[in-house]
Amino acid sequence: MFESVARLLDATHSSLIPTTTSVATGVVAYLLFAFALWPVLVKSGRHGWGAFIPFYNTYLMEELAGFRGWLAILFYVPVVNLVMGILVARGNGKAFAKGAGFSFWMLWVLPILGYAILGLGKAKYIGDGGRTAHHPAASATPSA
Repeated sequence: MFESVARLLDATHSSLIPTTTSVATGVVAYLLFAFALWPVLVKSGRHGWGAFIPFYNTYLMEELAGFRGWLAILFYVPVVNLVMGILVARGNGKAFAKGAGFSFWMLWVLPILGYAILGLGKAKYIGDGGRTAHHPAASATPSA
């Protein structure tokens, strides 16, 4: 009887290792993305700290892409989220005068790298979704 309990405890303990690793990897990826998104939001006249707040950062990315923020709800619908992800990546690319190739590959496929390039590089913010009308707060420099 004690052998079966010991085997059960060993199996339970060993199955926690991949879960812990997955959670830690997810947290690190989320933080890297938030740090990459921060300067992009600041360039667009928004507060950078919004990159760290779940759901709110999706709302901000929707606005930056030129969509109404409430459409962020569609990111939580299976399959529709793939289409919205591509459209938001394209809109965010347009907001910084980047083409469709950069938007797809760097902002949708490799977002940590792509948003770091937009935020830390020489890309200029031209307006939400590529429209020249700036965000109301774009003229004021937010206190990060």
